[in-house]
Amino acid sequence: MRDELSRDWPLFPALVAPDSDLHVTLTGGKDIEYVVREARGYLYILAAKREGDTVKVQFSGLPKGVGEGEVLYEAPRTVSAESGSFTDWFAPHDVHVYRFKLP
Repeated sequence: MRDELSRDWPLFPALVAPDSDLHVTLTGGKDIEYVVREARGYLYILAAKREGDTVKVQFSGLPKGVGEGEVLYEAPRTVSAESGSFTDWFAPHDVHVYRFKLP
């Protein structure tokens, strides 16, 4: 467990950073909780879904110039932000961690 929480772990900066002031919103999934963090030149969105149906959601309000983001721990899967938003699917109990390079 100690290695997973090391400073070299890709998620570590997001875990110790405060919540972002960015107003990122989620539509399409009332049973999804998420936090937005900025750290070391990246924007992170950590999202988890409770039970229920599989849903397609949209995250909006990402900064201008943010493009393709990686879905950590699901490589090589990525999402593409266009005009400040992107969509993704969440099944029951799914957890997704998105990481975008800030412009």
